[in-house]
Amino acid sequence: MNRSSSRLVVAVALLMAAAGPALAQGAGFAIESIEVRDHPEVAVTVTVENQLLGEAVPSFTITENGEEREVVVEAAASDDLTVVLALDVSGSMRGAPLAAAQAAASQFVREMPPGVEMSVVSFGSSPALAAEFTDDKQTLLSAIDRLSARGETALYDGLGTAATLLRNEAEAGRTIILLSDGGDTVSSRSLDDAIAVLEALGANLYAVELQSPENDSEALLALADAAGGTVIAADDPAALESLFGEIASELLS
Repeated sequence: MNRSSSRLVVAVALLMAAAGPALAQGAGFAIESIEVRDHPEVAVTVTVENQLLGEAVPSFTITENGEEREVVVEAAASDDLTVVLALDVSGSMRGAPLAAAQAAASQFVREMPPGVEMSVVSFGSSPALAAEFTDDKQTLLSAIDRLSARGETALYDGLGTAATLLRNEAEAGRTIILLSDGGDTVSSRSLDDAIAVLEALGANLYAVELQSPENDSEALLALADAAGGTVIAADDPAALESLFGEIASELLS
């Protein structure tokens, strides 16, 4: 065997693992597992505290018997992260807004590490499950690509559908990313109902508000407060992809 061909893959768990003692650790750094099944490629999973990360996945130098080895670093989400993308497909989203929302949601899916379970819920006049929970990115991308805009805005019912999907998932990782360009117009649920659902669920909510004359900023703020989340304003559809990228980075930091 040619030892110089060894290759190390480091999967960086950016959310600190809560379960099980680390095999080895230092200040803010812990080795969680080592996988040699595909030797000479070796996979090491480590956790790194947020303060050591900065704005990027850290680099690593690995030496074996004094020789530096090739290292490939990949981000890894915590095992319990589950995300519902709740996307407004009402008539006012037709054209450039929906196209930008699809591009942003698709890029978000691509940026998530392997194994993250995601689902897609759309809401126009009523909510619809576009994709059940899966870690198959092509399934998710296809579901996002098939979305079309029409009808009213059942935002609160869309959140209710997202909450129903998340109830059986690990509470610590429940996340809803909501995108809408207007206030609710047709839901069977009220704002108070939606707030109660979010409070009971314990999910983290990112509410992306695409600016339009139909916005209901107060309602979104109330929903975000109930979930301990945040409202992020997008002045232009072209800003959505960058904002979704920031959300992805925050989830992995």
